[in-house]
Amino acid sequence: MRWTMSTSEQHLPPQAAAAAPGSAPRSVGTRAFSLAALLGTAGGLLWLAVAIVRVFTDSWIAPLALSPDSDAVLSLSLDLTRQRAEIGRVEAEVERYQAELAAIDSGLIRLRGLRDRGRAMYEYGADLRGGEAASLADQITHLREERVILDRLIERQRTETERARVNLGAGLIERRDEEREEQGLDNLLLRRTEIERSLADASSRRREASDAAEDFRAEIRGESSEAGMPEIVAREEADVRLEVEILRLEAERRGLVALVDVGARSLEELQSVMAQIEARPAFRATTEALDVAFVPYEQLDGVRPGARILDCELGIFACRDVGSVSDVLSGEVVTQDPWGELARGRYAVLALNDDTAVEERILRVR
Repeated sequence: MRWTMSTSEQHLPPQAAAAAPGSAPRSVGTRAFSLAALLGTAGGLLWLAVAIVRVFTDSWIAPLALSPDSDAVLSLSLDLTRQRAEIGRVEAEVERYQAELAAIDSGLIRLRGLRDRGRAMYEYGADLRGGEAASLADQITHLREERVILDRLIERQRTETERARVNLGAGLIERRDEEREEQGLDNLLLRRTEIERSLADASSRRREASDAAEDFRAEIRGESSEAGMPEIVAREEADVRLEVEILRLEAERRGLVALVDVGARSLEELQSVMAQIEARPAFRATTEALDVAFVPYEQLDGVRPGARILDCELGIFACRDVGSVSDVLSGEVVTQDPWGELARGRYAVLALNDDTAVEERILRVR
């Protein structure tokens, strides 16, 4: 078989024509290097793209190391002391108000009992005076009956006295017999006078007792009596004093009940504030060192318990795992972010395996 040289080969110099068979290996190496460089560049661009995407998709947090000697923890300890003192003061006031309420309730029970017994005294007085009037009425009846009998005896004695006078004039009796009959008449008349006086006195006392009983019954019915008996006036004065004291204690009791309600609400609010203070990381830091981080609301979605914490150079280079998120605390926090802007967010508790990571301005959470 004959080979025919191409036109280009016919014009090559002898050295070029001799070197042509070795040019194929050098072309393959160049192409492999170029492919490797291309793949490396593409990989680097891909890594850069992924790193940039993670910069925008990862959450960032601002770490903070808390300890019992931190200024924020010391300030919180002072607030806690004041809060506990205020709670103790309010509790003491509520307890004092409740003790005063118990004393007022006891006093009201006794005063109302006295008032009720005072009303019972009216009933007792009405019964007593009514019984006295009835007894006097019986006495008056007996005195009148005795007066009737005395009137008959007096008439008989007058007759005997007149007869004695006649007999004395006739010389049938002696003077002393006539005087004895006159003395008997005088005794009967004296006795009648005493009965009349007793009747008048009994009638007067009966009217007084009847009026007093009626006055007491009028007081029981709630009607004002016009007699103005000293007993009723004194009883009314005592009732007025009792009513005034009862009204004063009832008004004081209402005020104390309101104060107890206010104190209970204050205690509830103070205890709620205390619970919020105790939920802060700084409260836990009063007894032990604690690593926390401020998480703005816009970064909160990616921060959850168990999430990894990364420390990266310039935000994307040489990222290393420095720990994880232990807990995200409830309750809003308003503070400055690492760039000095005021931001709202929450605190997260960190579990760092590198103590130096807390010194960084920001850490990434993935």
